[in-house]
Amino acid sequence: MPNTVPPKNRLQIKVRQFRPRELHRVFLTRWADLAEEACCPNVFQHPAFILPVLHSLSSGADCWLLTGEDRETGQLCGLGLFEQTRASKALPLPHLVAMRSHHSYRDGLLVRKGAEDDFFDALLDFLTIQQEDWFGIELGRMNLDQPWALKLREQAVPYGCSFRLTPKFESPAVDLSALGDETLTDRCSSSRRKSIRKNRNRLAKQGEIGFQLHTEPQAALAAAERFLELEHASWKGERGTSLLSDPHETIFAREMLTSFVTRGNLVVSELTAGEETAAVAINLKMGDWLYAFKIGWNDEFASASPGMLHELELVEAVRREMPEIRWIDSCAHADSYLSGIWPDRLVMGEGLLSVTTLARGTGKLMANVRKLKHWATERIRQESAEEVPAVN
Repeated sequence: MPNTVPPKNRLQIKVRQFRPRELHRVFLTRWADLAEEACCPNVFQHPAFILPVLHSLSSGADCWLLTGEDRETGQLCGLGLFEQTRASKALPLPHLVAMRSHHSYRDGLLVRKGAEDDFFDALLDFLTIQQEDWFGIELGRMNLDQPWALKLREQAVPYGCSFRLTPKFESPAVDLSALGDETLTDRCSSSRRKSIRKNRNRLAKQGEIGFQLHTEPQAALAAAERFLELEHASWKGERGTSLLSDPHETIFAREMLTSFVTRGNLVVSELTAGEETAAVAINLKMGDWLYAFKIGWNDEFASASPGMLHELELVEAVRREMPEIRWIDSCAHADSYLSGIWPDRLVMGEGLLSVTTLARGTGKLMANVRKLKHWATERIRQESAEEVPAVN
């Protein structure tokens, strides 16, 4: 049976729009609860991440929160934080774009498990009937395999809307439930396993190898400081892109880390050689997902590839000590070194919700133009390569 639009007076959820500066303690508690109970966890949509961004990296002046609240209980069932834009490459009409910083690696909506149908009905009703300012919503860095995305695409149709999903790249990840009794090293090629053994031997010459997951607040924050120092001592510090290079970045990092550790969602992983830190990483936990946020390593141990050794050890430590975790998301691009050692992939891309006939047609046209441009660029590149004379 095809989906139908429910009568407005039967909508269980009410959608509200307001500025982030209007938040109060009760709402923040409900927001955090929604993030923990969402059908698809997203640590970058948690108030412990968003508020430090707003405090230090963004004024929030052009931001809007769209929330869906149960009319009877007041429970928060859905939420998205957006910025207004007059036009973009995806949609040259006024619309909402997911609010993000350069540290926000995943876009999306928070939707409470079990409330997907009701929230999307309320959201689509709001966008198509109750407001006239925006022609759609654009999400630029989202996991396209999330069930809520596929559900929204289906549910948008009877409202005369479309939710176009455009794959861009595959991000390395680990599905822990699929590993069974194997380790990641077991799944590597013989040449890769040989390389791993050599690197471990090189590191072991510097001292006994150790690995820890720091979750207790004092230990986790101390390890996080070691990460900040290592990152600043690396090429990122030289280029001025480390978190300690800019006061605003530093304030963001420390506020965010403190917020997550207070909630028990900060996991700092550390690879050591004797008394020295070889590599240390900031990981953020949400639901049954662990997000590998940032990693730094000691350049003194560069010949042992400490970053790669750390990521192998991380997976095994999480399997032993955090059985509730089902997925580890690298938050990395397809060309990351993790592609060679983490076996699974998350399809990342863009989502464009068009809520008028004009927006649907324009969004489709722009998507086709971008495809044509990509095809032409690749064609020119191939022809140029073919024209290069062979060197005898």
